[in-house]
Amino acid sequence: MGSHVERYILENVYRIGSYMSDLVAGIKSLYASVGTAAYYDTFEERGTDYVVPAGKKFYITRVTYTGKYNAGGIEIGYGDDGVANSASAPTTFVSLTGANAATKSIFATEAHLPKQFDCWFEVPAGKYPCLHVNGAADGACVVEGVEK
Repeated sequence: MGSHVERYILENVYRIGSYMSDLVAGIKSLYASVGTAAYYDTFEERGTDYVVPAGKKFYITRVTYTGKYNAGGIEIGYGDDGVANSASAPTTFVSLTGANAATKSIFATEAHLPKQFDCWFEVPAGKYPCLHVNGAADGACVVEGVEK
């Protein structure tokens, strides 16, 4: 058994994917879903499109995704505006997961099998983080991270 200090540190640390903190302030969990193949959807917080506040950045540190079909993959990115289950990407869309169609998916989807991984993606102030499902439809994604 570790020392009292080691136990205190482990008991009072929040781990959100690849991020650890002893403060709960700024921790976010955002949700997006698409119902049609190759569509985009802005991540939401409590039903409203999330935009990174001025003077801050949002660090995505964990991605969890589940889909209805075996085909396709997901891409995480951001843009200048929000979109709701749209065939059109947000204005000035930037992919955080790759630069071309062959590599932009962070993993292939499998029917009804949730996938999760830790990461470190940075979304700048004034931008709207979003999900792009390139392939099969009917997917839902939660990103967790910290705003600071």
